[in-house]
Amino acid sequence: MSEWGPPYGFAIRRNGSCLQEENYCVQAWNLTLTSEDFYRCCPGGETYCSAEHPGLCCPDKADCKRLISNPAHCANETWNLYENDEDGGYFCCEQGTTGFIRKNVGVGCAKKGDLSVSNTELLVAVSSGVVATSSSSSTSNTGAIAGGVVGGVAVLAIILALFWYFMRRRSQKQPPQVETPITEAPTIQPGPVQPADKPSELDGQDYVAELGNTAVHELPENLRTR
Repeated sequence: MSEWGPPYGFAIRRNGSCLQEENYCVQAWNLTLTSEDFYRCCPGGETYCSAEHPGLCCPDKADCKRLISNPAHCANETWNLYENDEDGGYFCCEQGTTGFIRKNVGVGCAKKGDLSVSNTELLVAVSSGVVATSSSSSTSNTGAIAGGVVGGVAVLAIILALFWYFMRRRSQKQPPQVETPITEAPTIQPGPVQPADKPSELDGQDYVAELGNTAVHELPENLRTR
């Protein structure tokens, strides 16, 4: 839509009062002596009710009817647009309500079951507003999915951190095990086998020890002849 799109456009009719965040334009009319008044309301923010046509929501107080009528649209894209046969203009109603006209009195918005006054005629919307629940539901679902993913990752990270912490403490409490070195038994080298008739030596030498230079004495002759 052009630069004259929402929040600029035709005002909504509310029974009782405008919303707190909306700009109050002017009282429209009273349906009965015991009912509340209808008001023309514009979206809050940088919108103004036209001084010449109070049912218009304009960027300033100048008349913007021609600019918001090509094509005609509501000041909020979720509102439904109705034509006002009384003055040739337009007005808007919230979704869930229906525009009606009371001849020679005025127009308003109400639920179908609430209209019990005679001489009122239900109107057909010229254009329907955008359904806000679909976008808000999609946004809500996207936020819920993103929140669930973030929460799951956080829980997994906490579990891994706790597992690492307990395993680290467990390894610190256990004393280090001393490894016993494995030694090989000494290898016994087989010695040479000596023959049975050869005397063995005490010190393992391969020669026969002889007596030293000790003098040999013979017996006296007289002792030998006995």
